[in-house]
Amino acid sequence: MTRTLPLPTRTEAPPLPTYSEALAALIEPAPEPIVRDTAPTRARLAELADEHLHHVRYLHERYLLAEVAGNVDGAERALCALTEAGTRYRANKAAITAEHPDPPSLLQQLLDAVHGSGGSNGAGGAGAHRSPAALAAVDLIAHIRRTVDVHPGPYRAGDEQLHHDLRCWRPEDEAAASMQLLTWAIEIRALIDPPRSLEGTRPCPACGTRFVRVQEGDEWIRRAAIRIVYHNQDGTLHPNDFAECLAPACGERWERSRWNLLAAAMQTTDPAG
Repeated sequence: MTRTLPLPTRTEAPPLPTYSEALAALIEPAPEPIVRDTAPTRARLAELADEHLHHVRYLHERYLLAEVAGNVDGAERALCALTEAGTRYRANKAAITAEHPDPPSLLQQLLDAVHGSGGSNGAGGAGAHRSPAALAAVDLIAHIRRTVDVHPGPYRAGDEQLHHDLRCWRPEDEAAASMQLLTWAIEIRALIDPPRSLEGTRPCPACGTRFVRVQEGDEWIRRAAIRIVYHNQDGTLHPNDFAECLAPACGERWERSRWNLLAAAMQTTDPAG
């Protein structure tokens, strides 16, 4: 009996952003709270909700007592306290479940990467002492400046000059410029938050290879043949996620939409094994 593997579901590609939207995504802060769903977080949220419930019950009893006694001022104070309690609860809940609610713009994060502002010593150094990521950031900044026709000059963390030049950029072809802005945004994200990878534990379903030897620096390292590259730590879909076989004679590649086929072929529910 022939087994038919399920086909991936086709989804409509989202429309490309306009030039103004692509520019704003690059140079404007974009609050994107990172929701944390971990056991300690859930415990803190449950404790916070319990405290809030007890406080609300206490304030509600105060309100009822004031109403019964005909104390209008006391009833109003209790109602105000109830409103303030709700505001504080929502603020405390947001503080627990979100990190970096207002991160700097992508462009500012790129500028900061040159100086290693996120490093342990706060200084990325210069010249030969710069990290590979900082050097890549320097190259990308230079490319952006050449594209928008900005004259070269020294850069400092927090410098607004490049932000200003991009805001004043008036390209003749806005569609092409939008694609360029999107490309820069993708490259910046790859620099400041590079994709992660893990190894599959089963042989490649295309060629049967389970392990390969890859060169890392001056050494040859034994690695699993299947490598899974993903971007979001919470497991949510990212369009650039993929899996591949590292065997030179194979080179098979599975986009994220085909991971269900890969998992089925590897006889596991998870391509990572």
